[in-house]
Amino acid sequence: MNIFFLLSAGIIGVALGVYFGKGNDVPTTFLNARKRKRLDKILTLYIDNDEITNADVRELLDISDSTATRYLDELETEGKIEQIGEIGQGVFYRSIQARK
Repeated sequence: MNIFFLLSAGIIGVALGVYFGKGNDVPTTFLNARKRKRLDKILTLYIDNDEITNADVRELLDISDSTATRYLDELETEGKIEQIGEIGQGVFYRSIQARK
């Protein structure tokens, strides 16, 4: 009887966790729209600057170093900016669109 009660409680707990856990998902379209807005905001830095750095992006968006790097990598992959330098504080980014 004790084992039956424990198994039943466990199964009910898992079922409730799965059911209620699904309701907390953030739609990916919202995340994509927010990310696109942030990427576009990064590009506005080129209005006043020929070159930007990871630190500029971190300050503009109040984000971590790794997130800023990911955003800059994505813009580079899209062909909108190019990275100048390899690693460290000497790295900066130039807009490719401004030269076209």
